[in-house]
Amino acid sequence: MEDIYSQLDMVNLIRPVRDRLKSGAMKIEGGKLHIGTHYEPDRCWHLVKRDPDRQCIRWNEIYFQIYGVIPRACRGCWKVVVEVPHLAALFALLQEQERMDFFSKCGVDRRWQFGGYGKCVGFFYAPLGSGLNGGRNLYKAVKTHLDQAMKNPYNIFLKRGCTEMEQQLPSDQWDERADYFDAKEKLLDEWVVLSENELEETQEMRFNTHQNWIFWRAQLQDPTYHYFTGGNFFWPKPVTYHDSEHLASDFPDGILEGVDE
Repeated sequence: MEDIYSQLDMVNLIRPVRDRLKSGAMKIEGGKLHIGTHYEPDRCWHLVKRDPDRQCIRWNEIYFQIYGVIPRACRGCWKVVVEVPHLAALFALLQEQERMDFFSKCGVDRRWQFGGYGKCVGFFYAPLGSGLNGGRNLYKAVKTHLDQAMKNPYNIFLKRGCTEMEQQLPSDQWDERADYFDAKEKLLDEWVVLSENELEETQEMRFNTHQNWIFWRAQLQDPTYHYFTGGNFFWPKPVTYHDSEHLASDFPDGILEGVDE
């Protein structure tokens, strides 16, 4: 018997977004799916230099996260990842990214589901379509610069596409499903209409992002966060008594005498 139900999975673009349609987050007009973009106040990334060719809201948040498609552009995306140990090193990395003429961003990773929650990390992006050679060339250029400029230790590696996609399927296996991904992506290109492909990042947004970094890293007991709070700690440490100069006579026994039990 013919499995019509499974065949419809390929072409039914409404079912994956039915809850969003019910809530009003998305709407269908003129035979197209219209999706608005908005600013997320808990944003964790500072976009140093944005690649205008990358449409990450469309490709990652919609095509992949909703429909499970790893788009062609994402399969051609190569990025250098730089992990640094603490907040002070993150701000130092930001300064170096601003000095280098590469597409890049950095921040405090808030994606708890991938085992890297709270990491201070930066990304450098090779131009789309530059292939593995382009990625390796970028890796060498970034490493050469940071080896000279960064005082803090760092971990650096080259990867393909987004972490979310790698978790679903190892990136060296993506091309095995290219025919399926490309066919579904073609349908989505004709179906999805975004109000904006990417939000422009303003200075006010960056101020908010940097304050987010400081607070989040403080919550994770970053040893350097007080460098950015005037030396103040958000949560005072307790007074300790085990080897202090306090006199026992100042805190006599029997303090609870007379208190009703």
